[in-house]
Amino acid sequence: MIKVLVFIGSILILGTLGTPHAFAQLCPIIPGCLTDNLYVLDSEVFKVKQYDSAGSLLNANFAPGLSSPTSIAFDSTGKFYVVDTGFDTVRQYNSAGSLLNANFITGLNLPTTIAFDSTGNLYVLDAAFNTVRQYNSAGSLLNANFAPGLNDPTTMAFDSTGNLYVADAAIFELTVKQYDSAGSLLNANFVTGLSIPVSIAFDSTGKFYVVDLTFDTVRQYNSAGALLDADFAPGLSRPFTIAFDSTGKFYVVDSAFDTVRQYNSAGSLLNANFAPGLIGPRTIAFDSSGSTLSVETDRASYIYGDTIRISGNVGTLNDSPLVSVTMLMIDPIGETMRVGQVVPSKDGSFHFTLTAGRIMQISGDYTITAQYDLQKATTTFYFGTKTVSCVLNQVLVDGKCVYAFDIKGDVETDPDDTIKVTICHTTRAPYNYQTIDVSESALQAHLDHGDTLGECSDISGQDSKETKVPGWIKNNAKWWAKGQINDDSFVQGLEWMIQEDVMRIPPTAQGHNAEDVKIPGWIKNNAKWWAGGQINDDSFVNGIQWLIENGIMRIR
Repeated sequence: MIKVLVFIGSILILGTLGTPHAFAQLCPIIPGCLTDNLYVLDSEVFKVKQYDSAGSLLNANFAPGLSSPTSIAFDSTGKFYVVDTGFDTVRQYNSAGSLLNANFITGLNLPTTIAFDSTGNLYVLDAAFNTVRQYNSAGSLLNANFAPGLNDPTTMAFDSTGNLYVADAAIFELTVKQYDSAGSLLNANFVTGLSIPVSIAFDSTGKFYVVDLTFDTVRQYNSAGALLDADFAPGLSRPFTIAFDSTGKFYVVDSAFDTVRQYNSAGSLLNANFAPGLIGPRTIAFDSSGSTLSVETDRASYIYGDTIRISGNVGTLNDSPLVSVTMLMIDPIGETMRVGQVVPSKDGSFHFTLTAGRIMQISGDYTITAQYDLQKATTTFYFGTKTVSCVLNQVLVDGKCVYAFDIKGDVETDPDDTIKVTICHTTRAPYNYQTIDVSESALQAHLDHGDTLGECSDISGQDSKETKVPGWIKNNAKWWAKGQINDDSFVQGLEWMIQEDVMRIPPTAQGHNAEDVKIPGWIKNNAKWWAGGQINDDSFVNGIQWLIENGIMRIR
């Protein structure tokens, strides 16, 4: 079942659809809907077949009237284009597959490949003249020889910065050439060591991929052209084309088996026959592939409390100034949450910030998905606890390893255990705080007990904003996560510990009327991970605060 949450005007509609196929049928009537449908050019029957994001056939003849099609692509507005070598032309269709212009681009001799840059310009690889022709979005010729110096070009692609890459399969070349956005050659040997390169593409992280037909392989390179993996997608036989969906999964046309294979972003096979019913598949594209939208975070990883700065550019602005960029976040277990909206500036740029934590309940890789009009772009970051291992005679203070006796002042070693450290000691009953000095060797045991560094003057009992969770409570959390104690017993135990100040949490608004509210699974997972040392105290306390805010736990 698929949950659909859509804004139409100012009305919020929540519904449920049974299958991805049903969602794909509904999507065209929803503004800004993103289907991630796959389109396969089946050259043996001169047809383009349309599949939904689950691999179910939607239309066996999406763009009729073709003669000898060789390449397909979408622009940023959702229009669909087919290179028809039989007529030496480029045909233009709307997003539903209806013909708009049978001769959108003419004057070609042997067109083989089509691509769009981020500004909406169209590029056609004309093999008869060994050249790349540049056209504007209306189909007018801008440059008849945009990328000079080619000998046997086979395919091309753009990176996120606007640079053009062309595979040259001439026997004395066998390379990928890099050009800037003006068509000037930057690197004649961006990638070498190839045999017959037939398809190239970039993923959302900037890595570069080449399909090498002779070696039946997909090669993976970093953004500078250095080889990362010579056989990134094993098990292929006569691969032709590679493409990425908006979630980062990639797909390869395997012509020997007349199929499209689906892989995850790490190169592991997910489906050996993702798009069934093909006879001679040649090339593929996604209806999200024409996107000019970009998004990125300012850092690769964050810990609780950090500010996550998200920025990007929509490329081509929508005609309506009120169309916003919607931000979604997908957590490490696949749960999706909406985190906000922002209207892009006149130059297409947008900026958004959120605080790491609170809605991020577990450590792992998170995906930010930006949606604008019919476009989608993604970026990933890591959220987790900061793990620091200190050496002997050191303790962790404010995320840094320091010698315990340096807190007092002056020496670096204390072989006779004579240096004392001031701590705030908490007694179990009657729950008093007492400033004491302890030896360095005894310090860790006191910290594990729940004592804190420094004098007690900064501690004000129940009103303290400090988080304090004694380590021995982890046993309770572990037993609850394993089902050895029930929900009520665990919640009552936490209530008692907070009320008696055995455990301290930041001030939290008390919720009410929670008779029908159940404890969600993520809180129990938090308890399990906290007991196992996978998340820190603050992440565990987030779950407790949620219980209080929703009235499940009551603190008097």
